Amino acid sequence: MFREIITMKKYLFLIVCLVPLAASAQLNIHNDTITWNSNLSVNLHANESLTSNVIFKSLGHWKVEMTMGTVTNEFIITASEGMWQNLQDAGSVTHQVDFYGTPGLLKIERIESGVISILLDLSASSDTGMKQEFIIDSYTAN
Repeated sequence: MFREIITMKKYLFLIVCLVPLAASAQLNIHNDTITWNSNLSVNLHANESLTSNVIFKSLGHWKVEMTMGTVTNEFIITASEGMWQNLQDAGSVTHQVDFYGTPGLLKIERIESGVISILLDLSASSDTGMKQEFIIDSYTAN
C-alpha cells in the first residue's frame, strides 16, 4: 500500500511538471494572444539604436497592438505568410498590415541564435515612413 502511494505521488508529480510544458509547446502565433516586450530598437532609416519600452500584443491572425507609454496603435492584419509552429525554434511570420489606411509589413522572427525581433515597416508608401526593428526581451501568452 505504501509503495503504491509513493508511485502515485511520482506520477502526479510528473503530470504537474509536464502539463505546463505541453501547454507552452502548443502556443500558436496564428491563434493565441502573445505579449512581446522590447527595450531596444533600431531605426533602420538612420541606422541608430534607441532605448524604448514598447509592448506588442499579437492577437492571433486578427491584429497586432503596439503600446509605447500610454499610446496604443493597432495594426490590422490583412494577410499572413509563414508557419511558425514552435516559438522556441527559429521561425517567422510576416503579416501584411493596415495602419489606419497606411499599408505596411510586420514580421515577427526568431533566428538560430535565439534572438527574437519584430520588424515594423511602414515605408513602402513613403520614404519617411517608419522602418524599425524591435529586439524582444521576453514574451508571454495571455
